[in-house]
Amino acid sequence: MLFGAALAFPITTAAHYLSLFQGVSIQLNFVAIPVLFFPAAIAYAIAKHNLFDVDVYIKRAVGYGAMTAILGVTYLSTQTVMNAAILTVFGEGGQQLSPILFALLVVLFFNPVNRKVQESIDRIFFRKTSDYKQTITRVSNALTSLLNFDQIVRQVVHTIRKEMFIDTAGVIVLEPQRQKCWTFFVGDQPGTAKDNIHEVPIGYDDPLLALVRERNVLITKYDVEEDPRYDGVRDPYLRSLSAMAATMAIPLVSQGEVKGLIALGQKKSGHFYSTEDIDLLNTMANQAAVAIENATTHEEVVRYANDLAASLRRIQILESIKTNLAKFVPKTVQDLIEESPEAPSLDKREADVSVVFADITGYTRLSAQMELDQVNRLVERYFGAFLDEIVKCGGDVNETAGDGLMVIFRDPDSSRHARAAVLAALGIQRRTREINGELRGEFEPITMHIGVNSGIASVGATKIEGAAGTRWTYTASGPTTNVAARLAGLGEGGAIVISEETRQRLGDEFEVEDLGPQTLKNVAQPVRVYRVREPRAVAVEVLLERRRHPRRLVSWPVRVWVGEQSYESRAVDASLYGVCVTSIPMALLSVGKSYRLEIITGDSDELLRVAEVQTLGDWGIGMEVKEPLPLD
Repeated sequence: MLFGAALAFPITTAAHYLSLFQGVSIQLNFVAIPVLFFPAAIAYAIAKHNLFDVDVYIKRAVGYGAMTAILGVTYLSTQTVMNAAILTVFGEGGQQLSPILFALLVVLFFNPVNRKVQESIDRIFFRKTSDYKQTITRVSNALTSLLNFDQIVRQVVHTIRKEMFIDTAGVIVLEPQRQKCWTFFVGDQPGTAKDNIHEVPIGYDDPLLALVRERNVLITKYDVEEDPRYDGVRDPYLRSLSAMAATMAIPLVSQGEVKGLIALGQKKSGHFYSTEDIDLLNTMANQAAVAIENATTHEEVVRYANDLAASLRRIQILESIKTNLAKFVPKTVQDLIEESPEAPSLDKREADVSVVFADITGYTRLSAQMELDQVNRLVERYFGAFLDEIVKCGGDVNETAGDGLMVIFRDPDSSRHARAAVLAALGIQRRTREINGELRGEFEPITMHIGVNSGIASVGATKIEGAAGTRWTYTASGPTTNVAARLAGLGEGGAIVISEETRQRLGDEFEVEDLGPQTLKNVAQPVRVYRVREPRAVAVEVLLERRRHPRRLVSWPVRVWVGEQSYESRAVDASLYGVCVTSIPMALLSVGKSYRLEIITGDSDELLRVAEVQTLGDWGIGMEVKEPLPLD
């Protein structure tokens, strides 16, 4: 335009000056000719640089002109051919029929043909508004049905290239948490019809990305080249655009935050993007940003779900390990680990404890007489029952060795753990008698000899280190445990032998027999020992815990039926749903089984009850009835 103005106006001005002031005769008709260069230059600039989207208007004018010419020629040709055909068939009378038939043909075929021709012209010369809407609808439907991040990006890039006829298009997605960028670009493969799919190495702190995040607006290469606002920073922006082979960058915005950008290269037509193109691209960018955000969120949810499933699996594995290791690890160690999982305190410390040693008399003889599997099952049967009694009294099984076991009792109250140890020992003897009765006739009865001692012991982990590796064991060691082990050797015939220290802590709750000072192996001084007799009824805490109703002393004759055989006995105390009977061989009864009872109360009334044996002891047999007893 400047070139056209330079040709048009100086020549005309000079001609008028010479004509008016210098007297030079100039033909004014020729002077007007240079003025035509200016509008010609404007037209050339508009056409060359596609100013004001002039190509759209030109294409529409040409398109609609061509369409009008085609329809006009088609109309005249059809009318001429049809008139000639009608006159040939119907003669002169066909002149009146011709307009009617032609009108019908116009109604049936003209509008469909008109639409087809118009659509063809539109596709050839310019993209219609209807195509714009169809593209948006198609992209929207595609994006809403996708949740895979890669598929969404590919769909956006391929759709833009197809609809816009662009040589290169790509998407850059920002990852703020990792301070990285994810890129996907598609361009033309030189010399082939294949697409060149590639990544563009670009940093999260790239100047162009920073500019897009800051301004949140569309940026073109021409803006960067011509706008004075980019003076001083123009080169870094242009290098970024050149690396992406892009002439325009459109931000991907979701919830007011820039998530990335769409980079577009040149249109294959050589023209720049029209206003209609920019509107379409902005709409697609907005939809793509939302779809990418949803896909990213979905992938995070899936990843969190997978992590959660893996964590739950690890927890299940740990719980399984804990459950299985709990069979081998003492309860005290379990508690220490749970209190401080990262650094459990397993160092040896002095503590006041009561130690119980119990072993089977004649274990060697049993092993020689029976198969190994039978011996193992027998020991498991007895030791399983012993474990219930030990746990019930708060003991911690520390070691087992074939025919014996070591149990540690700890409590802040020194008399309480001594009392619990003796109660556990009594429970072991009671369960031994019960199982002996159950196995009568199958195996020879066994006896347990038990030793109990109380005092200070070194409790904690002991490291055993050798060439093959390191092993740890948690135990109590020292004179207290040694004396307890030696006392067990004195407990022949099912006796429970306790030390003087344990005896002092028990008070008068248990009846004991003084055995006097005893010399023990590897113990320097003689130790005064005692044998525990059956406890007084009030001291049997375990039995009392089972009673849900208060008891009172009674003296009721009771007949107990074992199968078809009856045995006479007597009830010594009773509660609403329980009775304790004596004077019947315990070997005849089994814990957990039910028997018929005939009870004669003080009113000479005979009560029929079914009772289940709960406990067997020297003080009596505890039984539970389902129907209440008359205690009023």
